[in-house]
Amino acid sequence: MKYKKLPGKLFTIGYSGFDIQTFVDTINDCNINVIMDVRSSPYSSHFPEYNADNLKNLVSNKKNWKQGIAYYVPMKESFGARQTNPAYFSKEKFLDFEKFQKSKQFLAGCTQVLNGLSQGYNIVLLCAEREPSHCHRAVLITRWFDVHGYAVTHILPGTLKVQSDVDEELLQKYLNKNYMKNMQSGSLLALDKSPEEIRKEDIEKAYRKQNREIGFRQTEEE
Repeated sequence: MKYKKLPGKLFTIGYSGFDIQTFVDTINDCNINVIMDVRSSPYSSHFPEYNADNLKNLVSNKKNWKQGIAYYVPMKESFGARQTNPAYFSKEKFLDFEKFQKSKQFLAGCTQVLNGLSQGYNIVLLCAEREPSHCHRAVLITRWFDVHGYAVTHILPGTLKVQSDVDEELLQKYLNKNYMKNMQSGSLLALDKSPEEIRKEDIEKAYRKQNREIGFRQTEEE
């Protein structure tokens, strides 16, 4: 995919893979200056250093940041996984990511991100889960950005992933398909569809299956 070019870059990170100093160092190494918190409840009993108040204090200390400044932006209304409006839920009573992606609040959040990137800010979407493919930040949020032509980099301890890596992980998990291998062998050939069309449809199926697995359910407590 050919991605649209913007002055700023979009990242995600799951803090459970980082102690707080490594987190700060990683944010600085990537020249990130905006931390957007996409948790519905920005608190953690296991990682209290990542509670919203502590993050605000961390960000407000200019000495922590290579560029001398950083911003903390709560995004739970636009991007939080625990939505409550029944209009966005499936018949099985889990949050339907495709429905929520069309909501005014989600699209407002996307516009806010794109405005920041257009102004040259490097933005990271912060959540708890280490692996992006297990987290709504990639299955819901950056899936939208990728489909609409915006590149995303997922930060993990000691490595980076892009959205196509998440695609491949979900394809292998749910459809047992390794597209890199199959494309090379020519085993994706079909009479009525191109390999790219087959892959696109299978990616959509895999994301829906992961949505079903990780989507917030109305029977769960906040």
